[in-house]
Amino acid sequence: MTYSSMVARSASRVARRARGSERSNAKLTVDVLHAAGALPAAAAAPEGDYKHAAPFDEALHQLNNATRPISEDDVVTLCALVRRLAMLAGDDADLWKALVLTVVRRRFHSRSPEARADAKSEAEDEAALGDGERLIFYVAFVVILHLLREDGHHGLAAKAASVLCSLAPLAGGSRDTCTLLELAAYDALQSTGLNQQRAAHGHAAALAAAAIAFSSDAALQAHPPLLQLVEGAAATLDSDLQLVRAPASDAAASGGSLMSTLHTFVPHNDRGSSKGESHRKLAQCIAEMLVWSRSRAAGEAEGFARGLAALRTLEPSAAA
Repeated sequence: MTYSSMVARSASRVARRARGSERSNAKLTVDVLHAAGALPAAAAAPEGDYKHAAPFDEALHQLNNATRPISEDDVVTLCALVRRLAMLAGDDADLWKALVLTVVRRRFHSRSPEARADAKSEAEDEAALGDGERLIFYVAFVVILHLLREDGHHGLAAKAASVLCSLAPLAGGSRDTCTLLELAAYDALQSTGLNQQRAAHGHAAALAAAAIAFSSDAALQAHPPLLQLVEGAAATLDSDLQLVRAPASDAAASGGSLMSTLHTFVPHNDRGSSKGESHRKLAQCIAEMLVWSRSRAAGEAEGFARGLAALRTLEPSAAA
């Protein structure tokens, strides 16, 4: 690492501490992230060849040097920047690649699963390290989810969302996978009016309607990022359970393979409040149902399998 880069990193850390001491009480909930992600960009993308020149590079430079959001205003500003980058990228695959790579690099850090699995020399590791900025990664994902909802036929945005879902466990680990699960579940609930139903009729009524609505495969397939995350999490849980249940001799033969930490962060119905304004608990409940219902373990639990089968026979109107 060069002296100038060391100075730049130190200055960035000092700036973050200074800003954090001024505004350390901001609660950047899933509701806040999605509300900011729904806002339009401040300015429309320029037309013509200028669209693919300096404006994108300048905006990408801003994203590459953005500090961690610590207030709602910061999140709104970051969402607008990511939206502007997407607008400037348009249908240019190379620009979308640059955007996604920048977001992933900001998230990547030395303790990520991929970094530990592919550790090289210390000098090479220092050159390849990112910043470990978790929230920037999440905000970018939320913005892309909203872009997909606004323009479901945008193939490059869909590919970008898929890449972020695939790289989340490698760049940030199980925690990132489960956070993206929560964000994607919230987006699906928002797009189907179920968050709005919760606000109007309460958590219990919305949970019943959401559980019935998302018990069908068709409902989940309408939200590809959520489907990808759910299937990946379910497969990981099944793999972990297989390791736990395997005889000791099998574990020794496999070289002592370790289970993931997904069980620590997997969505759970006890997260969030059923009485508060935040819709986090509803997203957690539905994400939990979706993940376990896609796992092999669900079929092995007679009570769960029976309940899921009964749920799938109900009509959405039954929850009204």
